[in-house]
Amino acid sequence: MSFENQEWRTLELDALCTVTDCQHKTAPVVDYKTKFRMLRTTNIRYGRINSDDARYVNEETYEAWSVRGKLVEDDVILTREAPMGEVGIIKSSNEKFFLGQRMLQLKAKADVIMPYFLYYSLLAPEVQNQIKMHEGTGSVVSNIRIPALKKFKLKVPALETQLSVTKLLRQIDDKIDLNNVINKNLEDMAQALFKRWFVDFELPNENGEPYKSNGGEFEESELGLIPRGWKVGNFGDITVCFDSKRIPLSKQERESREKVYPYYGAASLMDYVDDYLFDGVYVLMGEDGSVIDESGFPVLQYVWGKFWVNNHAHVLKGDSSFSEEYIYLLLKRTNVRQIVTGAVQPKINQKNMNSLKVIIPPKNVLLLFNDIANELFKLIRNNFEQSNILIKARDVLLPKLMSGEVRVPEEQEQSYSTQPFALSIAAESKAQYSNS
Repeated sequence: MSFENQEWRTLELDALCTVTDCQHKTAPVVDYKTKFRMLRTTNIRYGRINSDDARYVNEETYEAWSVRGKLVEDDVILTREAPMGEVGIIKSSNEKFFLGQRMLQLKAKADVIMPYFLYYSLLAPEVQNQIKMHEGTGSVVSNIRIPALKKFKLKVPALETQLSVTKLLRQIDDKIDLNNVINKNLEDMAQALFKRWFVDFELPNENGEPYKSNGGEFEESELGLIPRGWKVGNFGDITVCFDSKRIPLSKQERESREKVYPYYGAASLMDYVDDYLFDGVYVLMGEDGSVIDESGFPVLQYVWGKFWVNNHAHVLKGDSSFSEEYIYLLLKRTNVRQIVTGAVQPKINQKNMNSLKVIIPPKNVLLLFNDIANELFKLIRNNFEQSNILIKARDVLLPKLMSGEVRVPEEQEQSYSTQPFALSIAAESKAQYSNS
C-alpha cells in the first residue's frame, strides 16, 4: 500500500489558509437560550466540537465578537493555549457560533488544500509535534503565537488525493458521530422512562395501566406525594461508595506508564495507564473542582470495564436492587447545588452526598425498571465500544495517510463507498489492541 509520494509538497501553513485571531476579551453571556453561542477551549476536545455547554449571548454580542470574521461551515478551529493544539471543524453554518478567547479561526485556501485535509493535518502527529515544541513558551501557560503557527510545515498532495484521503477519514468519523447521536437518543429514552415512572408516577400498575392516571393511591412524604408503600430515604441508603480504593497519579507518573486502561478525573477521561483499580459498571460523580454544571446538576460519568480513578470523583455503585443505571439517571435529575461547599474550590463531600433525600420504590418496581434500562445502556456500551475500535483505526491510519505513507486503494477511490477499506482497518486495529 505504500507508494512513491512524488505529488506531495511540503508547504508552510501560511500558504494553505488564512488565520484569524479571536477577540482578547470575555464576551458577556445571557442566562436564556438564543441562536448565538460562544465556543470556549473546553468545547474543543479530541477533534470534536462539543457545544452542549456553549454559552449563549445576544445578537449584538455575537455581531461584535464576529467582526473579524464569522464562523461558517468548514472553518477549522485551533486552540492556541489552555490547552494548545485542540482542533475542531464547523460542520454546519446553521449554528451561530463565535470564538471565545485563546482560539483561532483557520480558513482553507480552496485552490491548495481542502478544509477537511487541513483539519486532519492539524490532528496528525507531525503537526501536533510542532505544536508541542511550544510547551513552556508563555509566562503563565504555554501558547502558540500566530507568526510561529504560520511557519508550521504541512505535507500536501494534489486535491484529488486529498479527496480520497478525507473521504475515508470522514467516513470513519461520520460513523463515530452517528454512534454518539444514537447513544444520546438512547439515554434520552432512558431519562424519559425514569421521569415517567419515578417523577410522574405513571409506571404500570398491576393491570399494565399508568398508575397515577388510573387511580393509584398516594401518601404524603417529606418529598411530597409518593405512591402508597414507597419510602423516602437517603442517597447513602441506596448506594455503595468506593472512594477508599482511589489512588491519584501525577502527570509525571502517568507519563511513565503504558497507555492501556482509562484514567478518570472529576469530569472526564484524563489519560490512560498500565493498571486498573476498578472492574465493572460504576457511576462517577465529581467530588471537587468540576462538581456541578451551570444549572446545579452534578457532573457525572457512566463508566465500565477496567479503569483507574483519581481522588477527585466519587466512585459509586447501586446497593441491593438499585442498579448503576438507576443511580445515574436519578443523579441526572437531582439538583445538588445546596450540598456544594467551598468558595474557591467547589466540593461535594461524602457526608453531604449521602444525606441527599431520595424516593425508595419497592423492589419489584426497581427490578422491572432495571430490565428495561439495562437493555438501553447495553446498547449504549456496545455503540461506545464500536466507536473506540473506529477511533483506534483512525488514529492508526491518520499519520500514514497524512504523510503519504499509505493511500486508499484505487478500487476504493473509484467506488461510491470506502466502507470496506475502513472496516478492514478497524478489524486489524481491534486485533492489534486486543493483543496489547
